[in-house]
Amino acid sequence: MLSNICYALPKSQQQRPNILLIVVDTLGAKHLGAYDPGIKHSPNIDGLARSGVVMERAYAAAPWTKPSIASIFTGQYPYKHGVVGLRTPLRDRSVTMAEIFGSAGYHTVGVVSHVLLRPKSGLAQGFEKYHQFNSSKTAHTAITSKQVSDQAIESLLHRDKGRSFFMFLHYFDPHFRYMEQPEFDLTKGMKSSLKPGMSLESLARRKDRFSKEDLEYLKALYAGEVAYTDFHIGRVLQALKGEGLEKDTLVIFTADHGEEFMEHNWLGHTHSLYEELIHIPLIFSWPEKLKPGRRGQVVSQIDILPTLAAMLEVAPADSEIQGASLKELLLGEKRVLAREEIFSEVSYLTPKKRFDPHI
Repeated sequence: MLSNICYALPKSQQQRPNILLIVVDTLGAKHLGAYDPGIKHSPNIDGLARSGVVMERAYAAAPWTKPSIASIFTGQYPYKHGVVGLRTPLRDRSVTMAEIFGSAGYHTVGVVSHVLLRPKSGLAQGFEKYHQFNSSKTAHTAITSKQVSDQAIESLLHRDKGRSFFMFLHYFDPHFRYMEQPEFDLTKGMKSSLKPGMSLESLARRKDRFSKEDLEYLKALYAGEVAYTDFHIGRVLQALKGEGLEKDTLVIFTADHGEEFMEHNWLGHTHSLYEELIHIPLIFSWPEKLKPGRRGQVVSQIDILPTLAAMLEVAPADSEIQGASLKELLLGEKRVLAREEIFSEVSYLTPKKRFDPHI
């Protein structure tokens, strides 16, 4: 909810660029070629990285979706915005990214594919259009990247050309269950007793008996889902270019959290703050505005909102943002941040339950 917020706006609507924020669920930085040159299954995301600024040490505010997305939207840590439980919505009084840019004249569109991001989560506030794919019945088995990109492309093609847009896209497919993607099958020739689409509970019961081949098979299924998602993200980027919007759009690519494959004797996420779970990709691409390069400073999800506000001259004065603007880092005007630390938190789990299958 907006209250007592002032804005410093660009001089004209024509000067205001579009914003495309892409978030992939459950995508650790180390699973992309932009962060590991040995990986070849993410060509579109890697191409975006080559054209933009890659933040090499970006971290999630939490190791699961709901608080992380809330942190991206508010620029606040979970303890501040309050979204720390499965059923805890973002408070109406919170000021979100969509509200800020909507009040600045942007057409705000959200396209999501996680049941935890449905409107009653509070995370839809500020969006004029909010499209949700997936439901609680198919939360972990539906394959939705094509639907998300189809809707995104339709929104681009039928946009109000008299207004700039802020578009948020959320891709769920790399999240467990690890489903088979026939066109991007990276498991060919592997021998394993495991099958595609197994529940996390079933995998957890077997984890102490995993062979090396089993673990590599799971990673290959996951990589196939990343490849499938990358392909459909590429379709959106091509549509952006086809509409002549590439130079007028600031694209931000990131993830909500990562994934663990037995590096610390567990699978999935939500339960801890190891590097595999909180080291995420963060890429800013804006042709002719941002010189391609890489930055090694430690940054957080909570820095995305203040960075966009500073880059686009839309400055909320009173929204209790905790993040720091990365504008000067991105432009190469500064090499250090005044802030000396960031942190991540997890408070979802209880002693009786080590993971929840709905996250």
